[in-house]
Amino acid sequence: MVCRGEGKPTVILNAGAADWGVVWGRVQNKIARRTQVCTWDRAGSGFSSASLAQQTVDETTNDLERALRANKLVGPYVLVGHSLGA
Repeated sequence: MVCRGEGKPTVILNAGAADWGVVWGRVQNKIARRTQVCTWDRAGSGFSSASLAQQTVDETTNDLERALRANKLVGPYVLVGHSLGA
């Protein structure tokens, strides 16, 4: 996760299938002026390591929840996804 800004709610940005967090750069910087915003890369994309687990909706959701806990990010959250990231 790459986080910028401060405040609540925390906005979590999730890119589409062939992309990763960097595609949210301009959007992330604008949101960070008002609240905390983080880009998250699914397993095997961007800054995230690959996973041997099949990437089902449940597995991806569990990965995101683990990433939120590991980064000590508590809600409320606004989840923003594009394409597969939605």
